[in-house]
Amino acid sequence: MGVPLARPKICSLISDSGSVFFRDNEFTNSVKHVKLSSFVASLIQLCHYETSLAERVWTTFFPRAWKIFSEKHQMVINNLTLLLILYTEARH
Repeated sequence: MGVPLARPKICSLISDSGSVFFRDNEFTNSVKHVKLSSFVASLIQLCHYETSLAERVWTTFFPRAWKIFSEKHQMVINNLTLLLILYTEARH
């Protein structure tokens, strides 16, 4: 027969899981203070470095985000995009 495996003490399991919950709570509290603009700026930078990430963001995130906007806001964004394209083409 082999050597029996020692069972972890219940107190150590509780303290370990408590520290995990504490760290998770700390993370959740810190995320509350992050602004969307900071997140998007960071995401843009990451997409410049990794093409596959940019593709995944484009195909998954943007369609979901687009659905959040009302039809009126979608029209405004479309018009601004069109103006930006025309302005860029006119400069070249």
